[in-house]
Amino acid sequence: MTAEVVHWHWETRDPGVADQVVRDTYPGSELKQLSSFGRFTQELDGDAGVNEVRMRLDGSFEGASDMEGEVLVVLPTAGEFAWTVGEECGSGNQPFLGQPGDRIRSRQSDAELRLMSFDAAAMAGYAADAYGMPDADVRFDGPDPVSPELERFWVATAAMAAAVFRDPALDTMPIVHATTRRHLAMVTLEAFRLVGDPDVRLASFRARQRLSRRALAYVEDHAHEPITPDDVARAVGVPTTALDELLRATTGSTAADLLRRARLAGAHAELTRSDAATTTVAAVARTWGYRDPAAFARQYGAVHGRPPSHTLRS
Repeated sequence: MTAEVVHWHWETRDPGVADQVVRDTYPGSELKQLSSFGRFTQELDGDAGVNEVRMRLDGSFEGASDMEGEVLVVLPTAGEFAWTVGEECGSGNQPFLGQPGDRIRSRQSDAELRLMSFDAAAMAGYAADAYGMPDADVRFDGPDPVSPELERFWVATAAMAAAVFRDPALDTMPIVHATTRRHLAMVTLEAFRLVGDPDVRLASFRARQRLSRRALAYVEDHAHEPITPDDVARAVGVPTTALDELLRATTGSTAADLLRRARLAGAHAELTRSDAATTTVAAVARTWGYRDPAAFARQYGAVHGRPPSHTLRS
């Protein structure tokens, strides 16, 4: 099921309305005004799985949020902002993380914030996909990034993801959104330290990547042959269902998807270099495993934007 992408904007000069908007966006949160209030703006882009909020508060406030059901990364971008999460505290423009069970407290003045929110169950799913732990209980070992380098990487990745979430032209491209969500979640899992043995996670991650690369190489080498997803699974030594789960996690595709793309790519290359006087589209289609030339033409046109006959004649 494709998650609905939303774009919301709020603006008010009423501190009571600002408090209610924050409560509606982040249940368990509250704002307490400390000085004269100017303007509050909040923009939200994304979906229920991952979204970005940009918030500006003119004036001085204290805030508190009891985290439930989501993993939240907060990046102060302007103004003064100080925070505490449990016994940890910080200030300035370094991102920090809160997770279910945490209470985040903050004190801010004329602050601008970027907040990336992840559904906690979805984040656990990404961790299970990456590290091969089906019952992954994702817990982060504190709010701070692992290192300055990974902090910068996370900030850059979040900016890239935000550009996707904000663009209405991409709302009807679920694959783009799904890929962006997965990439941002994986960078978050690496940039903020998880509870548990990182060597075990790394070994599992590398083993899954090796299997994925073997499957991809087999598909590339044998796509011109009458192989099936079951043949790919046997070649790498895992059941077909397990291979599809692995490939979805590492590539976003199944073995059947990879075979179809490889065969279309091979057919396209053959059409490009062939002579229309001696070759037909139907013959090329059969070479690459398509018994029905019409079905081949539909799939080819969906990918390349023109009929295969045009490629052959060009």
